[in-house]
Amino acid sequence: MIFPLLLSVRVVLYFTGKCEVPSVVLVVMSCLNRIINLFAVKWYGESEFWLSSGKLLLILMLFCFTFVTMVGGNPKHDAYGFRYWREPVGLPFKDQTYPY
Repeated sequence: MIFPLLLSVRVVLYFTGKCEVPSVVLVVMSCLNRIINLFAVKWYGESEFWLSSGKLLLILMLFCFTFVTMVGGNPKHDAYGFRYWREPVGLPFKDQTYPY
C-alpha cells in the first residue's frame, strides 16, 4: 500500500529536482505513514478526515486562483480568459452561421 506513494514521490522529486537527497523524504514519509497506522483506527480516520479537508481546500484555492488570473489578476494584467469574447478571431466558425 505504501509502495505506490513512495514511487510517485520519488518520480516527482526526480523530475522537479527540488531535493538533493530524495531518500530522506521517502524515509520520513514512510515513517510518518507507519506511525499513523500503528495508532488506533480513530486517529487514522481523524488524520484521513483532515488530510481530505486539506485537499478540498486546495481544490477551492486553485479554482479561485485560476479565475483571478483569467480575469486579469496576473503580472501582465492580461484577461486571457476573455480575449476572444467580442471578436471570435481564429475560431473555425468565424465566417459561418451559427448552428442554433
